[in-house]
Amino acid sequence: MGLVRPMTAPLYSPQWHEIAALCPALRSTVHARRLLSRGTRWQLLTAPDSRQQLRLNATAWRFIGLLDGHHTVDALWHRLHDTLGDDAPSQPEVLDLLAQLSAAGFLRADVQPDLLTQFDHARQQARKQRLAALSPLAIRVRLFDPSRLLDRFQALGQRIFCLPVLLAWLAVILITALNAGAEGTRLGTAIGEGLQSPRFALIAWGVYPLMKALHELAHGLAVRHWGGTVHTAGFTLLVLMPVPYLDASAANGFARGQRVIVSAAGIMTELLIAALAFWVWWAVAPGLIQDIALTAFFIGAVSSLLFNGNPLLRFDGYYVLSDALDLPNLASRSRRWWHHRIGQHLLGLQRPPMTVAVGEARWLAAYAPAAWLFQLLISYQIAQWIAGFSSVLGVILGLFMVATLVITPSYRAIQGWIGREPGPTRRRTQSRIGVVFIVALTLLTLVPAPSSTRVAGVLALPEQAQLHTDTDGFVTEVLARDGDTVTAGQLIARLDDPELAATESALVQQLVGLQTRRYGSLLSNPREAGNVSTQIVTVEQDLADVRQRIAALSLRAGVDGRLALPQQNDLPGTYLPRGHSLGHVVSDSGLKIRAVVADDQIAYIRQATQAVSVRFADATGAPIPAYATRFTEGASHRLPSAALSDHFGGPLATRADDPDRLHTIAPIFEIELALDRQTTGHVGERVWVRFAHPDEPLASQWLRRGRQVLLQFINQAP
Repeated sequence: MGLVRPMTAPLYSPQWHEIAALCPALRSTVHARRLLSRGTRWQLLTAPDSRQQLRLNATAWRFIGLLDGHHTVDALWHRLHDTLGDDAPSQPEVLDLLAQLSAAGFLRADVQPDLLTQFDHARQQARKQRLAALSPLAIRVRLFDPSRLLDRFQALGQRIFCLPVLLAWLAVILITALNAGAEGTRLGTAIGEGLQSPRFALIAWGVYPLMKALHELAHGLAVRHWGGTVHTAGFTLLVLMPVPYLDASAANGFARGQRVIVSAAGIMTELLIAALAFWVWWAVAPGLIQDIALTAFFIGAVSSLLFNGNPLLRFDGYYVLSDALDLPNLASRSRRWWHHRIGQHLLGLQRPPMTVAVGEARWLAAYAPAAWLFQLLISYQIAQWIAGFSSVLGVILGLFMVATLVITPSYRAIQGWIGREPGPTRRRTQSRIGVVFIVALTLLTLVPAPSSTRVAGVLALPEQAQLHTDTDGFVTEVLARDGDTVTAGQLIARLDDPELAATESALVQQLVGLQTRRYGSLLSNPREAGNVSTQIVTVEQDLADVRQRIAALSLRAGVDGRLALPQQNDLPGTYLPRGHSLGHVVSDSGLKIRAVVADDQIAYIRQATQAVSVRFADATGAPIPAYATRFTEGASHRLPSAALSDHFGGPLATRADDPDRLHTIAPIFEIELALDRQTTGHVGERVWVRFAHPDEPLASQWLRRGRQVLLQFINQAP
């Protein structure tokens, strides 16, 4: 509720008659506490049995102070108007304030039992709570009162919330983090292998609820430490996994620093469990204990950093951020801030402005979009993971998330813009929303927009630039050095195979003998001479093959360029099998790109590519034009380079049981491209390839991408 009202903002509301005769009052359990936030004095309303809290400015608090359950809203509003004059709240502001009080459950039910039905905001809040209880991702079941359980740990709770324990916790976490970083490769390999194992999932189903139980116990002990009470505990089916929960809403009445500790207690507990689990994993031999420790480490670290400790999700990290930065109700206020700005600037609505303290505006502007984008990303990843087990469940879950994150918020926003407007204003608002919708629909469906597909690739050399042996042999001489400039056909190294020389000598002797026999039998036995001639042809072919292999013992450069021979000093005397790679010749004009494309993208790239460009992953310059020279005919699961594997920072997921990290989980196609101009890139360097397509409306692009994602979900199912 704002202190300053725009000149065009209405003083009266057409809905005033609905609540004018009501006599509301605050519940006896609601507490008010003075709060100095960002240079402004507020009153903070909290209740022990609710996680809701309302921050009121001086004018709003003055009106709230008049609510005694005996005087009507209309009488109180006129009294305040007579006292404050232009500084008094308007009727729309009072309506909004009462709606928030009702939605938070701060008004006495015995004063007006059906008060909740008088406000759209309150009805939406109640409906939201009912739907949240039915969400397939988080079904909450209340079980018991944990007071007796917390009494048993009361002594522990009194000892752990102190500075020495905090310093010890910091030391353990820091030491563990440093050692986990040192073991990063081994740890990452073990986690990657575990994530693809059903054994890991089974262990997680047992470990995660136990860790969450300790997490919630920490919250409860923190609440009890500062005199709060906890009366509700149960479990939530989080993506069909039972997860304990404990209602710590009594902390709303604590001081800001105490609320931060209550919210952070669960995160700190999970991180401590993860740290201890790391040392168990590091110390014990492979087996069940090590697998359990690895699972606990992964859950504790990932859950705390990515989910529970992430302020973009409405978990503990959000409340830590809100209290630490003194930003109460950040998520809901950020949504209201955007709702008000869009309604004001896009639809021309004149509503009472939100009260924003100094420095809050940038947080309100940034939080809602960032949280929505992150939730969309996480939802997609969860749906993709579920699709790996069942494509039907994955698609259903994806549709539910679209409804939850896109359709429902849009509908509520529209209802909020037109809900309490008087007749003429409502019709005008509806018309403006219709115009905005038509314009947006036109832009999305009719106006062409740039379209492209971006895939990863590596810089590679053509086959003739590779230096590999065509036969077995021992290296006898290296005639060029690493870094030398060589020309096509130049001798690089000589190999020797004594068996080839002996075979050649034997074949020559055999050939001479056969030729002598044929000459002697031409007149005496022509038939024998014919048989000998056939044998001569066979021996000559064998001799030609042997001499070709002997010629291959001389290793020559296939193209002009700079020689790369990294192990030149170790080559003399080394036995090299056929096909062994010694190095390559770097030639800028001969470099090529080997790009990897998912199987759901290859068809459109083949059919609708107008131009191709390449940009190096670590470069900021202009992209290099390129063109496709070869498409693989069939799909495979083998990468051209490990640089494209997710294990080495690439975008493609590979099997954890492949030590070379070249075997992809999903099928891929390979496209070979040539560059239109020279480049100074390094062989094996990762690049990004952009296939430009004909311009088309965004709706068409999104529809095609949706079909690709749907096919990807279906193909992932076993």
